[in-house]
Amino acid sequence: MDWINETVASGARKEKASAELGISVRTLQRWVEGDKVKEDQRPVITRKAPSNKLSEAERGQILAVCNQPD
Repeated sequence: MDWINETVASGARKEKASAELGISVRTLQRWVEGDKVKEDQRPVITRKAPSNKLSEAERGQILAVCNQPD
């Protein structure tokens, strides 16, 4: 992030600086708060299971069919 801050302070636009890194400006905005880089929140966020997730009974039935001899 120091590189981007230094580049922007020298007169470059954030769009060009972030494009050099291969990220969008929106990604840069999500990563940075003020002058600090935020901690990655992906490991600590709990997400609910998808609505199409198999139940244990369905999973067991699929495994039983797959493990049957011909």
